Amino acid sequence: MVLNNTLYVLGGYDAAPLRTVLRAPIRADGTVGEWVQDRDMPTPLYRLNAVVSNNAIYVIGGRPSTTTISRKIYRSVRSNGGALGNWVEMGSDILPEARADAVSLRRRASCLSSAVRMAARPGRAYMASRFGPMVR
Repeated sequence: MVLNNTLYVLGGYDAAPLRTVLRAPIRADGTVGEWVQDRDMPTPLYRLNAVVSNNAIYVIGGRPSTTTISRKIYRSVRSNGGALGNWVEMGSDILPEARADAVSLRRRASCLSSAVRMAARPGRAYMASRFGPMVR
């Protein structure tokens, strides 16, 4: 995920889900600078989705364990120096599944059902305003 010439890596899995957030500057020549740890997410997540809007990163859904699915959205606003602020829960119980894809376009976040589930049944699209809850 890239926000203002800074590359962010959010969560992941290493024997268990991670809450770690790392960031590194993207140099003018396109190379990546030194990685530093940033503010951890409020819960460990992997297979999460993230979008950027208005100087903030939104983390959407994901898996906090191998047996559960998060239906929450978290937001963290970037400071002038690149560090992330506190993570704030923006909504819950709003996503249909863990392996959805998310995009940001014209200040709206879209969450689309996973291709894996789409093979078994038609996909669903969910829309959200910049700060509002996701709706069908």
